[in-house]
Amino acid sequence: MGDRESGSFWQHLTGKCVYGPLKGYRRELFPLLRMTVGQALEAYPDAQVALSRLLFYQRVIIRAQEGVLSLLRGRLPPGFQWTMGEEDPRRPRMERGLAVWTDRVQRFYPTATLRTRGNALIDELDGRPTLVYVDPTSGIPTCLHTDATEWSWQGDTLTLDTGESTRGGVIYDTQGATRADDRPRQSITCWYVYAFTFPGGEIYEG
Repeated sequence: MGDRESGSFWQHLTGKCVYGPLKGYRRELFPLLRMTVGQALEAYPDAQVALSRLLFYQRVIIRAQEGVLSLLRGRLPPGFQWTMGEEDPRRPRMERGLAVWTDRVQRFYPTATLRTRGNALIDELDGRPTLVYVDPTSGIPTCLHTDATEWSWQGDTLTLDTGESTRGGVIYDTQGATRADDRPRQSITCWYVYAFTFPGGEIYEG
């Protein structure tokens, strides 16, 4: 990712400048969650939704781009792999999973592993219990810090033994009211991106 103001390029997971006048600087990071419009409105009822009014030729171009991307899905673009260094062979290059990290710990949770564990698990990340789960609405792994030790699914609601629950990306307290969540830095990504960003980083084996 680049910024026009300084002409610098930034690593999008770590926030560190890797090239340009600001090389060595690090930007403050916040967890960025992927969710559907419905989930966003449930979590933030007053949120505004931006809708693009595309011209006909723009819709045609986007459809064509989507077709090309569907052919490349699960593969690297031609020539891209020659720009890469030596790969970490511990997991398949294009395997999807959740990268979670602190200043001291980096861990990769393969989506396939989460699914074999019932789409949820409680792990310890840098000394803090952390709930890692696959959101049933978006199908995307995510995680948050918790005091819970056990969990269970009730439809699309993940219920914790603390009396709290999560549904549609929203955290509910014991009274059923929404509450602020506490999430570590995280990103859904491919194995090769995680491995190059955090060389030697941990893998959740379960």
